[in-house]
Amino acid sequence: MKKKACIFALLVISTFIFSSFIPLYNFNKETGIWEKGYYSLSPVAEIDAFRRFERIEDSEEGEVAFSTAQSVFPEEAEVFNIVLAQNSIAGTLVVWNDKEFLYVEFNLNPDLFMEESNVNCTVMPPDKNPVPGQFDYKTVHNPQTGHYLYEIPLISLNPPEHAWETGTELYILAHAVVNGTFNGNSLFKETAWCGDIEWDGGGKWFWYLKYEIEEPPSYICVDLSGTLSSWFVRKPGDYFANPITGSIKASHDFAITFSGFNNLVEELTGETMEIFYSFSENSPSIDQWIGALDLNLFNIDLPATEGMVFNIWQRIINDNQSTGVYSNGGVITFTLKNVQIEIVE
Repeated sequence: MKKKACIFALLVISTFIFSSFIPLYNFNKETGIWEKGYYSLSPVAEIDAFRRFERIEDSEEGEVAFSTAQSVFPEEAEVFNIVLAQNSIAGTLVVWNDKEFLYVEFNLNPDLFMEESNVNCTVMPPDKNPVPGQFDYKTVHNPQTGHYLYEIPLISLNPPEHAWETGTELYILAHAVVNGTFNGNSLFKETAWCGDIEWDGGGKWFWYLKYEIEEPPSYICVDLSGTLSSWFVRKPGDYFANPITGSIKASHDFAITFSGFNNLVEELTGETMEIFYSFSENSPSIDQWIGALDLNLFNIDLPATEGMVFNIWQRIINDNQSTGVYSNGGVITFTLKNVQIEIVE
């Protein structure tokens, strides 16, 4: 049975009035223009630590939840052993692909380090002992490292050159020269091979693996400079700033919608203060501002992207309101379009 599903990410934006941002723009009623200044009204605005929203689990309805957890290996990645000295496990090799690249990542156990690594990919299984120095991809690690990621274009380097399309079966040879300490013993230039298939054709020992190029997974990733902004304003005026910036990567067309936004409210008296938002690339013009309530009716449709940068501008109008703490929060939802998850029962 197949269920259609929307992959989405939720971003909660909170704003507290009464911190200045640098730079801060103030509207001059006498000249009728916005003036850019560097105000020292208070410490710099409080911004949450850099956050990345990642897919973490599928819900019962087929929807995909997101959180601010650190990124992890993709769910579709395959993991293989790094075999040291013929029969000891010294780490893992992680393999996956997207639309453009095959990723082959070496991860050695603690206290082990690679002096060099070599990777080769072919559509035919090995028929003789390989020579790592002749592999298509090789790296001398200086300084030595226990971790290394190869990004290999999805195209054969051997003539006739051809693309590795979805469904292509590759035989991958991954080799490393390892130094360090293993099981209490010091190692020097020990050989390691990766995979789950052991060579049985005679000669020198080695392991290799078979990997099938997969249809790239659907994804959306939102990188943000913060999700909380605070202002401290000492005198009336019309101000705006760009407190939050970010970028989006998405495998498909996607939509951005808004909910829960309202004007700022003083927590004790209930007095309100107007707040506006804009998503323009540069300083917004007067017709690019959207009131908090109207923002809930606003939506943005955008194409798939590998790195679109965006701004969340904020504008407040302090019109002699009483001193106090004015606050509000809202939710921004990023939704992938035309995504289908196949559920096998």
